[in-house]
Amino acid sequence: MINKSTRLYFCVALISFLLGGCGESLPPRNDPETLFTVSVRTQYNVVNNTGVMNVFITLINSYEEVLQDVAAVEGTLTIDWLARPEDRGNIVPRRTARIELSHLFHARKFDITTRTLTLDPGDSITLCYGWDFKTDDSTNLYNQFRYQVDRSCTVFVDNSHSLGYRRVSEREPFQISAQIKLFDRSAMIYSVPVFLTMCTVYPNFGETVGCSKVNPDNPCSIIQ
Repeated sequence: MINKSTRLYFCVALISFLLGGCGESLPPRNDPETLFTVSVRTQYNVVNNTGVMNVFITLINSYEEVLQDVAAVEGTLTIDWLARPEDRGNIVPRRTARIELSHLFHARKFDITTRTLTLDPGDSITLCYGWDFKTDDSTNLYNQFRYQVDRSCTVFVDNSHSLGYRRVSEREPFQISAQIKLFDRSAMIYSVPVFLTMCTVYPNFGETVGCSKVNPDNPCSIIQ
């Protein structure tokens, strides 16, 4: 018969074995603190005579190993018009957009069937959101900006095909920030806020005479 002291010793020994093994401890877990670096850039493109600000969000695998999982892209893009209160009036000067997998613009290894995303070290994924300059309260900022007349470009300014000159806005200030999650098991990734100024072209109904194309990377060059 096993007495109480022998049973107690056996239990202590068993617990020590389960916790300590053969006198060795498990190596510490070494999860990377930052898997991605993120950058934001913009382009201004005119589509059907209306300008759109394309915002590109690029995430780069900065870890030394391959990352692979089912893509579960979700996040938020915030665009703030930084005009002075006296210039913008009583509106909401912000656009808050939901970012999801449908905004995927580029990925070198993405299986569209399984939605498996593979990122080798240094590989990147780019998402793109096209903003029509409408804010969260449906204000059309094209009607808020100040404009200069481009007399070298004659356009139809309304549906009745009245002729007039193309109008180009002054440099308007914006701040853009994003937070994106690529995988269910990855953390939310936050971008550094990006400050920029951009000129826009007031929507028209067809270019006619002497109109130079808008440079997507420098739309202000029209009036410079």
